[in-house]
Amino acid sequence: MRFKSKLATEHVQLLHNVIVPISRLTGGGGGSIGSGTTIYLDPENLRISSRGGAGSRVDGGSSQLGGAEQGAEGIACFAELVAMNGIFLEHKIESIANNVIVFDVDLVQLRTALAATLQSLGGGGGGDGGVRSGPLHNSGEDARNSSFSSRNNT
Repeated sequence: MRFKSKLATEHVQLLHNVIVPISRLTGGGGGSIGSGTTIYLDPENLRISSRGGAGSRVDGGSSQLGGAEQGAEGIACFAELVAMNGIFLEHKIESIANNVIVFDVDLVQLRTALAATLQSLGGGGGGDGGVRSGPLHNSGEDARNSSFSSRNNT
């Protein structure tokens, strides 16, 4: 499978703004059974599905449930973003599974990577003050000036 994309700084900021609240609601990481985040990419959409809090309650107590039922009390979050001319300036997916890529991701690591990218561009991960607005990508002549690229070859 292969995934290649171009993002403007505004797109990185938008993705960061979507990931931060989901990671807070779901506990962020995929370290416990029943929690985790799955990203679904196809030519039209980017979907984020997350369930967190396996065996824990919102009030901080622990669940008395065990086995397969553990995590049933966790918060489920879903987000769907338009891919082309939405979250990406351009993107290309090549996969034998009808050009669909599905993978698990640790939201804490993704949130940290997006915040670091924004900070390196001068945005500080919060606002848009001083952020350059040119496209970010990893191909062609502009690759030397690129600060963020996304490419997955397996």
